[in-house]
Amino acid sequence: MSEAHEARISRNEEDIQDIWKVVEDIKKVLAARPPLWCTFLLMALSSGLTGFIVRAFS
Repeated sequence: MSEAHEARISRNEEDIQDIWKVVEDIKKVLAARPPLWCTFLLMALSSGLTGFIVRAFS
């Protein structure tokens, strides 16, 4: 493989590791305060879904 190709692969691996770090941080936050986050998520989903249904059938 060329050096440029190997460098691109290592950059992609670093990006994936960074994404996993963010995912792990989000999991920690969700584990720390599940009721608040679940409520917020459900409110956001239900309001978005309601708006979509209203637009679809109006």
